[in-house]
Amino acid sequence: MNSYISIDIETTGLNPETCQVLEFAAIIDNLEGNVSELPCFHRIIQYNKIIGEPYALSLNKRILDILAEANSYISKYSVYLDSDICYPDELAYQFKKWLVDHGQSKITIAGKNFAVFDLAFLKKLKDWESIPYRHRILDPGHLYWNYLEDGFILPSLDKCLERADINRTVQHTAISDAEDVCLLIRKHVNGN
Repeated sequence: MNSYISIDIETTGLNPETCQVLEFAAIIDNLEGNVSELPCFHRIIQYNKIIGEPYALSLNKRILDILAEANSYISKYSVYLDSDICYPDELAYQFKKWLVDHGQSKITIAGKNFAVFDLAFLKKLKDWESIPYRHRILDPGHLYWNYLEDGFILPSLDKCLERADINRTVQHTAISDAEDVCLLIRKHVNGN
């Protein structure tokens, strides 16, 4: 069966020219099984210096706490005890390897605002262009858009979940938000 990859990131701010990716998650969904049990790739991104906007840094405090704790365990050889942490230059390579290990070649990406937000950040990372993705992106905002209420602005992830009658609160974590996208696509495809 065909599958798509739900991707979400958390960042240090809104500007890809001055801010950084802090967290990356990808979930392979073939519309079968429990979403929380699907194959998931997750990385927290380690920088020598974190640059960002106060609101985004506050929103992502849990990631900064994880990085601070991990840094207290780094040996003089810079070996991380937590394999979910990598440097930005390692992310594309590790993600591509995970895709190959899971039998994925040219992937279809799904994500809320992925094409206009996430992708701009990811393209700044080393070797992102080596990721074999189709250039048409699935955005659940299109699936739950209501012209009379939204005009020409796509609804937020919260609004999409509400319109789909999915009782979840957006967590603003890469894994949880990627799962939300899977649930929205499944609800639209399956109608239940």
